[in-house]
Amino acid sequence: MEEILRLGNKIIAGIIVWITMIVIFIPIRGWHTHLQEYFVHFLFFLIISGLLGLIIGSRTVLYASFSCAAALALFLKNASNMDLKYPKSNETPKFTIAHINLSVTSDVDNIHKIAQDSTIDVISFQEFTPDWAAILPEILQSSFPYHFDDLRMDVYGKSAYSRKPFISTKKVAVNHISFLDFSLLMGNDTVSILSAYITPALDEESRKRAKHEINELENYITNNKNIALVAGEFNQVYWDHDVIRFRDKTKMQNSRREVNVTSMKMPYDHIFYHPKLQCFLFKEISDSLNAKVGCYASYQLKREIKKTR
Repeated sequence: MEEILRLGNKIIAGIIVWITMIVIFIPIRGWHTHLQEYFVHFLFFLIISGLLGLIIGSRTVLYASFSCAAALALFLKNASNMDLKYPKSNETPKFTIAHINLSVTSDVDNIHKIAQDSTIDVISFQEFTPDWAAILPEILQSSFPYHFDDLRMDVYGKSAYSRKPFISTKKVAVNHISFLDFSLLMGNDTVSILSAYITPALDEESRKRAKHEINELENYITNNKNIALVAGEFNQVYWDHDVIRFRDKTKMQNSRREVNVTSMKMPYDHIFYHPKLQCFLFKEISDSLNAKVGCYASYQLKREIKKTR
């Protein structure tokens, strides 16, 4: 009987290791599957299976589960913000941007509430349509007098509202992808921001289009070294291979450090930032029905460490 139990534990441990290797290599190899949505939940399953191994006295299941959990946790952490805790606020100028997806909310009162937040400097809206074009100016004009729009009938419409004057604004269209490129002052420094929308990767064809759009966005940033922030709907989790490659090539950092494990819906909206900045605050934005509608993040210039002889 003991031999059968040992064999069974080894088989279970082998299955756990095999599934974990597949889970980790799915995004690394660039394979697309909706299983990527549940990597964080699978991590908790590994932790629970390890605790069960401890309870039943199976070291094989215990070690296999916790080892695989550690490997998956490192992979997910490497794809998120690498800071274990947010840096402390320093004396450099601060900048806060909010990102809102208008297609997932009809709560106008929530937009009013966001507009009243005096800490927010810029609001980037995605899926900006004529219906919202008739509403937003009335809500935001007094607090955010400067705005820059790309009004569309489809999901690619965008709008940016700012408390400070724009230094430059540009609508960029490159090979079927369009985004807003605008800049404003952060103290005495110029912050250049891109607002982008990537096609949802729902099937093989849309997956190829999304990959192409991310590549074009990557090339634009690589050729314009002054881009400080990229806010948008990437319509993919941040540990997807294409998003990881985008960050590797552009050297952009992820503002998000964690995700809400109580939700089966993982975030598709991301704000990436240049290494010259530090993200010292990141929060999700929800409406009155507790539906996630966006996120916002605060940044400061990275303080230079003076070398002492």
